[in-house]
Amino acid sequence: MKHAPEAYFAEDAAKVAASLTGELDREREARAAAARANLRRA
Repeated sequence: MKHAPEAYFAEDAAKVAASLTGELDREREARAAAARANLRRA
């Protein structure tokens, strides 16, 4: 069995922390809101 390289450890840990704190959800919501704001009706 192979494991992920150590170089990805900090990035993966940050993703887990963001998920646990809800930060990831807030970031996704902010990106979606920004995308909706840039949409224009034809």
